[in-house]
Amino acid sequence: MKVVVITGGKSGIGSATVDIFLNNNYQVVVLDKEEVGKSHPKLLYYNCDISDEHMVKNVFEEIYKKFCKIDVLINCAGIQILEEWHSISTVHWNKVIKNNLYGTFYCLNQATKYLNRGGAVVNVTSIHAKSPRINNYPYDISKAGIELLGKELAIELGRKGIRVNNVAPGCIDTPMNTDIDLTSQVIRDKIPIGRAGQPEEVAKVIYFLSTDSSSYIHGVTLTVDGGRNLIK
Repeated sequence: MKVVVITGGKSGIGSATVDIFLNNNYQVVVLDKEEVGKSHPKLLYYNCDISDEHMVKNVFEEIYKKFCKIDVLINCAGIQILEEWHSISTVHWNKVIKNNLYGTFYCLNQATKYLNRGGAVVNVTSIHAKSPRINNYPYDISKAGIELLGKELAIELGRKGIRVNNVAPGCIDTPMNTDIDLTSQVIRDKIPIGRAGQPEEVAKVIYFLSTDSSSYIHGVTLTVDGGRNLIK
């Protein structure tokens, strides 16, 4: 049985990703600061703040001791804090960067010690890693950093038989976007497919990139945005 570690599996894209791996008979290990809220014989939860390097190191050591391997790592955990440029709090800036960018780095650094040939890594970034906007500076910058880090690791790990790819979601109906009316005409007009995406639609792409069905896809960022990137 293959073992997948998913960060941020409590809700949104992370929760949908947990479901799709469970449905495909994986042993799923979730790292999150909150309980997953679901029960399954092949689901194991660790309370883990990924911005804490020491905690991440200990958790991955425990996972390896328990299963003697890690086949797939999905970096899905992310937070955002919206603030105008001249109102940015350095505390908030550091919190977002520390969680999203440093946290992903810590998980990558530890998990890749245990991934064997044939393993896979998928990082969840954002279309805003490349498409600039205002008032979400630390989030977008952290996602841009994750995207580049993923591509550089693809160079590093490819010859070891480990594939690394990124998924860049667009406007997705998740708890992170609860303050936005995703059904508004303004939003829909910016998405050629005419609606916001669902977490499950992103999870399917994440799963695809984790399996042998994508065995020759490596070092890329797949955009899952209903065509949002086509409209400026």
